[in-house]
This record gives sequence, structure tokens and C-alpha cells, in this order.
Amino acid sequence: MGPIFLETISLGAAWFIFVVDRVIPWHNALEPDPCNLVTFRQEIVHQKHFQQSAVLFLSLVCLIATHRGAVAEKKLDTAEILAVAKASFKTDEDTLWQSRLKGRFEITGKDGLADKQMFTTFESWVVGDTLRNNSLCDFERSTFPYARFEDVRTLLLENGSLYVTSFSDRFKPIGCETRIRRHEFDTEMLHETHFTVWYHPQMLLKLPFNPTREGVDSMTFTKDNNGILHGTWHPNKNARCEIQLNSRIGNRPISNKIYYKDKLVHEINATWKQWPNAGTMLESVTNTYAAQSATYTWTLTEFESLKAVNPNKFQQADLGALPGAREIDERDRNNVLINGRPIR
Repeated sequence: MGPIFLETISLGAAWFIFVVDRVIPWHNALEPDPCNLVTFRQEIVHQKHFQQSAVLFLSLVCLIATHRGAVAEKKLDTAEILAVAKASFKTDEDTLWQSRLKGRFEITGKDGLADKQMFTTFESWVVGDTLRNNSLCDFERSTFPYARFEDVRTLLLENGSLYVTSFSDRFKPIGCETRIRRHEFDTEMLHETHFTVWYHPQMLLKLPFNPTREGVDSMTFTKDNNGILHGTWHPNKNARCEIQLNSRIGNRPISNKIYYKDKLVHEINATWKQWPNAGTMLESVTNTYAAQSATYTWTLTEFESLKAVNPNKFQQADLGALPGAREIDERDRNNVLINGRPIR
């Protein structure tokens, strides 16, 4: 609500008080002469017209005030808002390039009429770009209907190798198996790794809103009294994104609702925290898909920005595979190895 809007409303209110308190009582005090029927009727009509004019004038004042206020709000500079958002995004990316984070990944929702629930704890040492990420994740089975194993632990090495160690009575006779693939080429292990290692922290930054994405400069913004910027963007003729940025923390995103033909299909919410010795950084990201009736939530419990990162903090031994368990190495699809030996 801009100063022009407030000023116009104040003037309108002052006029309303003056008319009600002074003009109308004075005008009503001018009693028409009932002995002169023509004059009496003319005066009655004149009074009604006067009162109607006063109401009409006040309505026009309010309409103009609303219009002027809306125009004032629409004058927010989109380029300036996005420049601040991009600067914050770049700062956060740089911070994540050398960092350690620990937290919890959760899937909740409905599978038909059944509730589904899954939790994974993770710890990541991030070294640069999206593939240089040394992470250890421990899946905790709950009521997730597609969980085929009692326990799954995943390891992503700095060189891009993805290890998945699964524990189940299905693996005879040891009760354990490890599979190895290349992270950047993997598609089939998505369910088994339960999505965690696929979301490098830098990808989580882009999930609520990516201010560097092409086309977002066409957005329009308004700002409320709490410092929240409300942006609207149309990626195509059927889609609409309603995005909220918090101007008090460098225009970082806190909400993104995506509509398809005016139906809400996807909602992402983010919270931010002032971490000790690390500045402002994500605390949680919640990603809800209406079609899947599922919500994916990442919550950080620890975060620190480091001057130096150990890219080999976690190794295969940290997976806790049982001695004698089978190991299937599929990093080279043309030369699959089982316990170090080619299968053909």
C-alpha cells in the first residue's frame, strides 16, 4: 500500500466526515415552505439530489484511491527485484560449493487409500558442482509401500559413483547386496535410492524458484506490508506460477504455486535460517505434487560452510555391507562385474 493510496484515502475520509458532520445537517436545517407546494417539492428533490451527489462523490474518491494505489504497487521494478534474487542465489551456490550438511528426507502422502511414509537421514560433503558430492544416506523403512528391502544405505562418491547397499532376507545366504552405477547415467535406481542423492543441495536451491531461468523477466510483482513480494509468471498459455519472495532476506523464495488451467498441480515451500558462521541458507524445502498425492520434504538439521572439504569423508566401508555379500558393478554397462569378475 503506497503513500499515494494512503494520502487519497485520507482526503476522502476527511471529505466524508465534513459532509456528514457539517453540510448535510446544515442543508437539512433549511426547511422548505410547506405552504408553497411547488417550492416544497422542488426543495425535497434538491435535497435528495444533494445527498446522492455526496455519496457519488465519495464513491468516486474511493475508486480513484484504489486505482492510484494499485498503479503505485504495479510500479515495482521487476529487473531490480530479480537482480537482488540472482545475487542471493549466486551467494548461496558459492556457499554450498564447500559445505557439510546433515538432515532428513521424508516422503508422505496417499497411495490409494493407504498412507505411505518413508524417512531417510543423510549427510553430505559438497565439493563443487552437482556431481562432486560425497553423501551417505540411511533409509529407515516405515510404511512406504514400494520399499522392497528392510534397510537401504546409499553412498555417492566424489567421482560420481553411486553405491546402493540393500539388506533383506531375499539375498541368500548373506542377506545383503551392493550395486554400483554411475550417478549421472542412472535412471532405474531412482526408487531404490529413494530420491535423496538425486537432489544435490544446489538443485534444491532451484526447486522453489530459479531467478536465472529464461523468461522470468516478464514477471510482475506487488509487495505486501510484511515485505513479501508476490510475483506472477506465465511460462505458457496454460500455466501460471505464483511466486513469493521475502525481501527481508535478499528476495529469496518462500513459496511457488504452479497452476495448469487454473488448477493447482504443484506447490513448493521453503524456509530459511541464519546458520552460525554460514549466513542465510535453506532450512527446509517441501515439494508437493497434486497428481501423486505425495509430499517430499528435505530438512537440514546441521549446516556449515567450510574452507576445505574432505571429498572422501565417506567410503564404501561406511555402507556396512556384510562380509561375503554380492557386489554388482554396473558402471560400465558393457562390462558388468560381479564380485570383481566379468559376467561374460
